[in-house]
Amino acid sequence: MTIRRNKDFTKTNPNYDQAMKVFWYILLLICIVSLFINLTISMAFFIKALLIMITAVISSREAEILFFSHQKNADRASAKIAISETRPEITGLLIALLSPIGVPIFGVIITVFFSVFIVRNAFGGLTFNIFNAAIVGRIFMAAAWPVYMTSTLLASNLIDYILTSAFNVPEDTLSNAYLLKDFDVSGSVNVLFTNDVTNMLGAIPIIILLPLGIYLLVKKYCSYIIPLTTMITIMVISLIMSNFQGASFTYVVYNMTLGATVFAIFFLAVDPVTSPRGNYGKVIYGVLIAVVTMFIRILSTSIVGILFAILFANMLTPIINKKSTDVWNKGKIISISILIIFILGSSYFIQHQYTLILESESSEVSENV
Repeated sequence: MTIRRNKDFTKTNPNYDQAMKVFWYILLLICIVSLFINLTISMAFFIKALLIMITAVISSREAEILFFSHQKNADRASAKIAISETRPEITGLLIALLSPIGVPIFGVIITVFFSVFIVRNAFGGLTFNIFNAAIVGRIFMAAAWPVYMTSTLLASNLIDYILTSAFNVPEDTLSNAYLLKDFDVSGSVNVLFTNDVTNMLGAIPIIILLPLGIYLLVKKYCSYIIPLTTMITIMVISLIMSNFQGASFTYVVYNMTLGATVFAIFFLAVDPVTSPRGNYGKVIYGVLIAVVTMFIRILSTSIVGILFAILFANMLTPIINKKSTDVWNKGKIISISILIIFILGSSYFIQHQYTLILESESSEVSENV
């Protein structure tokens, strides 16, 4: 049994299979670090995190096997051989790393089946999915179980009750408030060493995530253009905002390493299936992710705004592929100029909205006093 692949995708990604193997091993390394950090909090957190990861991987494999067995009229043995090429366990592990510690195990199973069946396979299978399946799964999980998704403690379900009864669990855990308005703009670079694994298992310290992401770029397992463009655009917008506030460069560092930013940029945004093919298209894609991310950070309270930004850019990828080329001409120069103006204009608008938020909060405090 063979899997039908997108021909353009195969031609432009000759090292896809090797890249997926390396990607899998790196994700496993992130899991090990996350498990160690959870162990320092409590044995209950360690066991719950391990259960989430194992459940997600097993569920993703079973969901893909079930899909091939029913949709492609293959027996279970043939389906098992087929999934060695599609590697559904990567989607499952990504969903686990995007999950908070409080998510129920049954929620992980349902989410993984939804992502594998609907997002990965319903529209033609791997390489034909429009959206990143792991991100859609994370958003599906948040919509289905919002209370669990906002909890950094073990929630009130049977497995968590057993764990909290058997092991000593702290009443509260260190949880970074990833809201831009809460930042101390004169802070320190300790953000490089902090983690937020209770909010998202994959949010291990940036000092570990960044070298892993850079390794993927150096080995050319993914495009450097998307991470570089996204980081630079976030940095430019942050610099413009910090200039208005008289803030230190740490403010810029916070924005570039905030929440799931590094994890999302290096392990989700660079997905070769849902990102543009051409270099120029990747530049547009990276800028879109950065601008939408900054908008969400200022205008909402979501700690995972970059995930929504990536989905928004995924939606526009077919248009970007169709309209953009890597051939330089007068039209491209004009479009780049418009892109620069768009970044600067967005920076000003975000700064303006940020100022309005601060003024509103100040007036509310004054009235209460």
